[in-house]
Amino acid sequence: MIISASRRTDIPALYPEWFMNRVRAGFCTVPRPRDRKVHDTVSLRPADVDAVVFWTRNPAPLLPHLGELERQGLGNFMFLFTLLDYPEIMEPGLPPIDVRIRTFRELASRIGPERVVWRYDPIVISRTFDAKQQLKSFARLANRLEGATNRCIISVAEDYPGNRSRLARLETHGLAPDFSAPGLHEIMEGFAKTASRHGMEISCCSQPEEVTALGIENAPCIDGERINRLFKTSVPCNKDGGQRARCRCTRSRDIGAYDTCTHGCLYCYANADFGRSAGNRREHDPEATSLTGSPQAQLPLLKYT
Repeated sequence: MIISASRRTDIPALYPEWFMNRVRAGFCTVPRPRDRKVHDTVSLRPADVDAVVFWTRNPAPLLPHLGELERQGLGNFMFLFTLLDYPEIMEPGLPPIDVRIRTFRELASRIGPERVVWRYDPIVISRTFDAKQQLKSFARLANRLEGATNRCIISVAEDYPGNRSRLARLETHGLAPDFSAPGLHEIMEGFAKTASRHGMEISCCSQPEEVTALGIENAPCIDGERINRLFKTSVPCNKDGGQRARCRCTRSRDIGAYDTCTHGCLYCYANADFGRSAGNRREHDPEATSLTGSPQAQLPLLKYT
């Protein structure tokens, strides 16, 4: 089993204490996205976990725990590290870009560049952050990350009903997304050349044909073949049927919860209500079995299959 921690929230940045408590306990409970009163139990025992994939924008709070994670028998872990250099209004809850780059390089030095994948996600094209600006931003970051990763995953911002009102706030700053994606061909061509120049393989995440037709193909973020190669495991590389049709990710078990991230990124699709996210974090109990509290009666341990 691959543990995804997590598409729904930033566990390394915001909930490292809870995660380590659950590792020590050997299990966690996870609220179902469509019925949060119902919790499923997920084993975190080394015998049941082949690898852990962390999704994060700031793994620094988890770094002091990596040694213990290895001692607990969960040393097969890797990071999908989202790193963008957008104006602060778009990502208000993150450390400065220089701090995040240092964290990226520190992490890569600690566990190796093959285990840290750079996500440049999403590409938000706007009046003041146009194709030319995207190319410059990507090139600056790729230059500073050279040697710290050998893979980059990109995606283009999509029009989600849940974040339209938030994105509308950017109009006065000239940063509201243009979903017709002007200059996208130029961006894809430029990104591919830049990534290659800095020793990085580049792929798309769950993009429609009009994007992948420009030369960068969809590939898995949670990549069973990569995990098997890195950790000498034998994870079945079956597509995760719970994800979008275009998603190529290998099947995993996500242990996060929606509406718990407080980074405040305006383009986020995992937070329907930032106020609810802030409230959930205030009420979070690091001793609980799930991020949003535990059910009254703990369910028996179930091995995920």
